[in-house]
Amino acid sequence: MSNYTKTTNFLAKDSLPSSDTAKIIRGSEFDTEFNNLVTAIASKANKLNAALTGTPTAPTATAGTNTTQVATTAFVNTKVGTLGTMATQNSNAVSISGGAVVGITDLLPADGGTGVSTLPSKNVLIGEGTSAVTGVAPGTSGNVLQSNGSAWTSAAGATGITTTTGSLPYYGARGFGWFNASGLSVGTGSKNFGSVAKIAAGIFRVTLSTAMPDTNYVVVAMGDDTTNAASRGNMITSVGAQATGTFDIHLEERLGALSTDDVRVNWIIYQ
Repeated sequence: MSNYTKTTNFLAKDSLPSSDTAKIIRGSEFDTEFNNLVTAIASKANKLNAALTGTPTAPTATAGTNTTQVATTAFVNTKVGTLGTMATQNSNAVSISGGAVVGITDLLPADGGTGVSTLPSKNVLIGEGTSAVTGVAPGTSGNVLQSNGSAWTSAAGATGITTTTGSLPYYGARGFGWFNASGLSVGTGSKNFGSVAKIAAGIFRVTLSTAMPDTNYVVVAMGDDTTNAASRGNMITSVGAQATGTFDIHLEERLGALSTDDVRVNWIIYQ
């Protein structure tokens, strides 16, 4: 914006002699001065809704000023330079209420993120402490999350009892079956029963189709000669040599008149 500059020195005319033609104030001089005024006024900013151009300057306010005073770039730069980290800010001053945060990827868990930029569809997220999260895929329909004490996997859900009543716990059978001591064949309808073998007189070894997780289980067995009524209740059964995949059934005939090789044996295993 330009300032008004006077072209004619009217005061100097007063000292001129009357005979000097320069003493005369001419209309052209007035016209020049008014044109200078119009030009200067037109280039000034209005007080109301001023639209400044170029590089306007202003006094820089002292640090901490909080008024309607104009803030220069120097004042703003001083304030921005002292913001510090997000951790030192007032939460109300830095909260995000809308829009999108861009330019941040793989935000670590310690900073409130997941540590990864993408996650497989439908996966279940597994926390890994300060490391990036991992995921477990759904797997086969009907699977459930299963823990081995240190990790999670997708595994087939239980197919046995799923509901009960009362406050007492229930324990499911892990297998059951029957066989004839003479034929040594797996009986129809048996479950988790791989095979049976006679290893000595009155001793039969059952092999499970799927091994038990440990040997802390209970086997209930019963034997009788279904063709001989006298044998009912006279066969003593016991279980020994328990391993995760096998156990032995021992048969003893109380009357001493019946052969243990003619016995039908029923068993069930609990854990």
